[in-house]
Amino acid sequence: AATQVFSAETFPTVVRNIGIGACAMSARIGGIIAPQIVLLSKGSIDELPFAVFGGLALLCGFLMLCLPETNNKPLTDHIITIPGLDDEVKVNGRSMEEEIPLHHAES
Repeated sequence: AATQVFSAETFPTVVRNIGIGACAMSARIGGIIAPQIVLLSKGSIDELPFAVFGGLALLCGFLMLCLPETNNKPLTDHIITIPGLDDEVKVNGRSMEEEIPLHHAES
C-alpha cells in the first residue's frame, strides 16, 4: 500500500496512470518469481533463498534513498517540470504558466 501512495506522488499527472500500472505490474511479476527463488535451495545451499531475499530487500532500501522527497511539495503536472530547476521552463518560447491562445483556421 505504501508503494502505491509513494509512486502516485512521484509520477507527473500526465503519466501517473501509466507509472502506477508499471509499478503494479512489477509487483505482480515479483510475486510470480518469489516462489521460484525458494526452489534454489533444492540441491544447493539451503540458505541461498534467504540471502537472495535479504539482499534484494537491502538493495531496494538503498535505492529508495535515491528517490526525491515529496513531503509538503506540490505534485508535478507536466513531464517538463523538473524538481530543483531554478530557471523558468519555456515551451516554444512561452512560459508554462502563460495562457496559449487557440488559433482558428479561417476559410
